[in-house]
Amino acid sequence: MSREKPRSKAAVILVIFISFIMVSSVIGFLVGNQPSGTASFKGKKFTREQLGWTTKIDGRKFYFDFTPQQVLNISFNSKIIPALKGKLEIDVTSDPSARFSDAIGLAQYNLGFNLNNLGIYVRQGFTGNNSFELPIIRCEDSSPNVPVLYFRDGNRTSRQELNSTCIMLEFSTEQEIHAVKDRLLYGILGIIP
Repeated sequence: MSREKPRSKAAVILVIFISFIMVSSVIGFLVGNQPSGTASFKGKKFTREQLGWTTKIDGRKFYFDFTPQQVLNISFNSKIIPALKGKLEIDVTSDPSARFSDAIGLAQYNLGFNLNNLGIYVRQGFTGNNSFELPIIRCEDSSPNVPVLYFRDGNRTSRQELNSTCIMLEFSTEQEIHAVKDRLLYGILGIIP
């Protein structure tokens, strides 16, 4: 009986030791992988949080995937940002079978979430019938009061076009989708002209 007791003590100590290592590893992983950092641009402070970069404007928090410095090289036709500023509604659309449909949907959602802070309603749709039963929104549905942002796949590096009140945003990678979304938002907010 005395022989089994030391084995039991050893087993308990081993279990405690392994548990300690596992818990310490998880805590270390979580603490070590917390995004951190700050950046500033034209007097605005950007803080890295778990979901991306944030800044406050007039007491409202805005979320971005990229800092302004990271998207400065994305240039737009000088009429694109003014076509979006001051609107009560902006419609966003894409092809229901787009190659980057998940990234496009996420970028559109995040754009809408941020613009809602400015009192701008973003209505999501597709250029054709879709399984989500979202409205069909095409460029010809745009108007001076409700412009359309058309997110579409492309083979070239990020390209933007303004056709009347429809803004076509073409991407060749998922990363470009989020970068252009942030560049648009920075323009609407007046952070980048």
